[in-house]
Amino acid sequence: MARKQTTLPDWIRLAGTSRASARLTKLERHRTHLRLADCPAPPSIANGAPTTTGTTFGSTATYACNPGYELSGTATDTCQADRSWSDSRPPATLSTAVVRLIGFGSYSPFATTYGSTVNFTCNDCYALSGASTRTCQADGTWSGLQPTCTVVDCGMPPNPANGKATVNGGRPAAGQPYTPATLAIPSRPPPR
Repeated sequence: MARKQTTLPDWIRLAGTSRASARLTKLERHRTHLRLADCPAPPSIANGAPTTTGTTFGSTATYACNPGYELSGTATDTCQADRSWSDSRPPATLSTAVVRLIGFGSYSPFATTYGSTVNFTCNDCYALSGASTRTCQADGTWSGLQPTCTVVDCGMPPNPANGKATVNGGRPAAGQPYTPATLAIPSRPPPR
């Protein structure tokens, strides 16, 4: 009677040997301890780290970045039959956020990376409503709410004694620059 031989898959290796596959008879398989192929520790990344389910065939390594960084590339690697991880190391890059401009105002400095703080100011004749600073957070968003610039409006002045006040200039139409108002007091008619 011929001995039946079995070829082991690459992802299983015979304990105590470095051969990737081995031919064993059915009886020898029952007496031999087999174990799954091991991958080395997953590669590390700058500004982040992997967490693993193990280092044997089929195990996964999931990468996460430190606060203020975001992952570029695949977040998960898998231990393969050839004892290597499935993907190269994904980089963790510094988080950025887009600063929205405010109407009739500006911000400085022009910085959009994690930890940066911008200061908002309004043009002449406008007042800032809201916080004057915002900070880029670890999740790539800005702290607080977007400020606005609103026109400074004193309202109609009271009429002077024996006269009438009229306003020239004043509140602009939407999207138009502000023209400071001037007060005109008609002169009294000359005595007769």
